Amino acid sequence: MSRETPDLLILSGAYCSAEITAEFGALPPAFLPVANKLLLELQVAALRDDVGQIYITLPSSFHVKPADKRLMSTLNVSVIRTASELPLAKAAEFALKHLSKPSSLMILFGDTLVSHDSALAPDHFAVSNTSEYFQWADVSRPNNKSVRLDMGYKSGERVRTVACGLFSFSSAPEFLHCLETTGDFLAAVEAYSVERELFEEPVAEWYDFGHLPLLYRSRREMLVSRDFNTVISDGNKVTKFSTDRSKIRAEVEWYLNIPPHLRSFLPQFIEFSDHAKRPSYSCEYLYLPTLAELSVFGRLPRYVWRTILNSCLEFLSLCRTVPESELTPLNEVNFASSYYAEIIVNKSISRFSTFIKSRGWSRSTIIEVNGVDSPPLWDILDTCLSMISPTSTLDLAYSHGDFFFGNSFFDFRAGKIKVIDPRGSVFPGKPTVYGDYRYDLAKLSHSVIGGYDVLLANRAGFETLGEQRFRLSEDFLSTQDDLLNLYKDLTFLGNPVLSREIIAMTCLLFLSMLPLHAEQKSRQDAFLANAVRLYNLIEGTPV
Repeated sequence: MSRETPDLLILSGAYCSAEITAEFGALPPAFLPVANKLLLELQVAALRDDVGQIYITLPSSFHVKPADKRLMSTLNVSVIRTASELPLAKAAEFALKHLSKPSSLMILFGDTLVSHDSALAPDHFAVSNTSEYFQWADVSRPNNKSVRLDMGYKSGERVRTVACGLFSFSSAPEFLHCLETTGDFLAAVEAYSVERELFEEPVAEWYDFGHLPLLYRSRREMLVSRDFNTVISDGNKVTKFSTDRSKIRAEVEWYLNIPPHLRSFLPQFIEFSDHAKRPSYSCEYLYLPTLAELSVFGRLPRYVWRTILNSCLEFLSLCRTVPESELTPLNEVNFASSYYAEIIVNKSISRFSTFIKSRGWSRSTIIEVNGVDSPPLWDILDTCLSMISPTSTLDLAYSHGDFFFGNSFFDFRAGKIKVIDPRGSVFPGKPTVYGDYRYDLAKLSHSVIGGYDVLLANRAGFETLGEQRFRLSEDFLSTQDDLLNLYKDLTFLGNPVLSREIIAMTCLLFLSMLPLHAEQKSRQDAFLANAVRLYNLIEGTPV
């Protein structure tokens, strides 16, 4: 007799705790960011093969972004709205009464991710051993039959067996009856175990996102590696490896030469390993959110973003206060003009040319974005270059070189950003800590008005309609309106942050990175369409 596939109910109908809300905004737990995705995506991926229909409870007052609506449609997840103030048992009872009367059911807490080697059998619930001092439900069997779940902290002196937040019931109606009669979720589980024997099932991996310290520990365990380098962490430090020795050495030189007044904006540099085949360096691991996560997934109010952006501009301002004597040698070798030629002009032309050739296009090729033809693509490049004045010695500063949201964290306790992954060089094989401060501003704009991090997370609602026809959702930055409006009002060195020159540089960033994403044609298309959008923004922008 085949086993019936249970439906899955994810209980995420209340907002996260106050300590988590202070750093990410008012989010239900399943909407927390993890590895550049929603926790919900990972929860569904872990259980999809074991369940039928998937439901999630969300607070009735929670606004679901267009990108999240598209995601839940793709995942085939149905939403049940509940009042955020409802106790867990009442929210579960309300949701169960709105399901299509499944005979069996799996329930997952919204702040939990569980990975197991095989499907959770009916009338089993996930448990894990821990000696951590957090408020969890300790599991025991006082009469050797029914389950007892005691919510609390315990002493932390011995290993505890706790419920992880994943339950499988062979009879959904029976569990609903237990909820109705007890009015408490854990008491309902205990009552169910009296009627139908429940069994503990130890799980291979359990990640808890309900407590701020555990949220960051869980995120650490799921650290993402990129294609062009490898990053590992032991929880104390992050080690970055690369086969590109000159790149690693250039980044190391940048960290080692950082002026004292900028060191508080960096994680602690730990060590450099000049291994012949795989050089690496290590820095302190930061238990902090990146600005990319906060902008793409978070719900922070405008006044918090003002603090964050002011810290970004403070860092760039301090980068310009390097003593003139340290910049003089660079002036003597025409560093400013060489920088402009290499980074602004040559790199843009060379990379964009590579991309155009890879598509079999010409200098006169046009594309269609949202039903409107673009100018010839090469004209966009030429026009942007013409809007950027050559780098002068007054533009030189201690430069990060890749100052976008994904390389910046925010320390809410200190009220300042922390930056990682500097560029470290202008010319291959020649470490250089200096650059044009406008380039760093353009990189910052790359994230804010360019929506680079939104595109990178595939949340822009982008579609390729044909070889040269694209649709870029006009609302893909609408949920960042407060951030965008705030950014437009900011000034740097007495000038608007968003000048035509900076937008032109931001547009060039998208054009020049196209060949770097050759393995993902759809992402190239999205970046190209977005470059056209940015080009169209230049008109009417203050010079």
